[in-house]
Parts: sequence; structure tokens; C-alpha cells
Amino acid sequence: MNPSWEIRAYYHQVNHLKKQTLNAVLEYFLATKSYDERLHELCMMIRSDWFCNNQNVWNLAGFFARQPHSDWYLMRKTYLCVLKQKVERFNKEFATKEFDGWFDSKYNPSLNEGKLKGIAAGWYSAAYKQWKDEYEVKEPRKTTTSKTFELSTLDQDFELTFKSERKLATLTQLVELTGRTIDDMRSAMVDTSFEIDELEYWAEKYLVIENKPNRDFDLNFSTFEKMLKTTNFESLHLLKRFVLYFIHEFYVFEGSDITYYK
Repeated sequence: MNPSWEIRAYYHQVNHLKKQTLNAVLEYFLATKSYDERLHELCMMIRSDWFCNNQNVWNLAGFFARQPHSDWYLMRKTYLCVLKQKVERFNKEFATKEFDGWFDSKYNPSLNEGKLKGIAAGWYSAAYKQWKDEYEVKEPRKTTTSKTFELSTLDQDFELTFKSERKLATLTQLVELTGRTIDDMRSAMVDTSFEIDELEYWAEKYLVIENKPNRDFDLNFSTFEKMLKTTNFESLHLLKRFVLYFIHEFYVFEGSDITYYK
């Protein structure tokens, strides 16, 4: 028997066994739900053809890898479990390598949780509503300190600030142009899980701030500027969140220099 043929046959068997082992591990993760169930179920609502786009899958890897204050390995397992169920020709080794590449990448993913919610809600609104009811239960309001008391009023502040139907309609239009929904925006505005002086951590959760403006974002700056000037915000904290929610789409922040893009 040809030795080179034996070597090739041996490696073929090893690779086959390795693939079987990897598949068995993933099947175990799925059976035991060894993943972030909230994010996994959100991704499950996205149609399979969306995952046929390599850029979408790459950005999804970045979304999971860059989750703030999260367990890196849990996010990787969640990402792999999603692809295992959504990608027809799934390659665990390649997917793992793609995910791990985000660890020291200079790029930022174009996906954030708000955009994923918008995609899911656009395709399966009823399922998305059920997901939101199950996984995004509002936390009880805290009133033990002056800081938490102010945070607990954010929901009321939002209602009073945008009580005008016309103003709310304009806001809804602006938000939808970012690929998000007004419900997503409101959830971000009234989130009480961050203290008043934790705006940077709030931004990590709800925004994807890149070193360049979003070229796909067709929001008219003058409309945003006019709304900002004519809206009487009920609290300074709500105003700060509102500005940060949109402003990074127009400005590039590099040290002390700020470049404006129309």
C-alpha cells in the first residue's frame, strides 16, 4: 500500500472524527441551552436568508464578541449555536476563528442590539412582541437615593417630552431611519439600570459608535437639529441620552477634534 495514501487516509479519518466531535459538542450546547437565551432567541427570529450574506454573519460575530460586560465564552457559544441552526453549510472552525478575530480587531461591528431587534420585528412582529414581553420585563423603579429617584422618573419624562402626537411622529421617523424602532429608542431612553454618571456604559449597550459617520444613514441633520432646539426636555439626563443616541451619526470624535459630516 502506498504510504502517502495511508497518511492521507489517516488525516481524513482524524478530520472526520474531529468534525463529529465538534458537532456533538454543539448539539450538547443546544440541548442544554448553554448560551445566552435572550440573544439566541432574538437571532432565531431572523430569517435564514439573512445569514447567507457573509457581511451580516461577520458583523453578527462582532456584535456578540463586543457585548459589554459579558462572558466572552458564553457569547461565542451563543454565536455558534445561532449559526448551527441558521447556516446550511455551517463550519464551526471557521466560525470560531471569525469570532475570535474580533478580540483585537480595529473595526467596530455595524450591528447593535437595536438593529437586530428592528430586523426581527420587521419580519415577525408577533414573535418579537412575545420575545420582548418575556425577556425585557421592566425593572422595578428605585427611589432609595436622589440619583435613582431621578432615574425612576425617566419614563414619565419621556411621556411629557413627547406628548405631542406630531413630535412623536417626527421622532419615530428619525429613529426608523437608523434601522431601529421607537420602542427600542424609548427603552434606551428610560433604562434605569445605569446611573446618571454612567452614560458611557449606557452608550456601549445601545449604540455602535465608529470612527466614521454612517454613510447608509439618511437622516437629515437639519431635522434633528430643529427637533433638538424646539423640544422642551423634562430632564437634563433625558436630553443627554437623546443627543448621544443620534449625534454620532454625524460627527467623528478623535481626541479633541470633532469633524462634522452632512
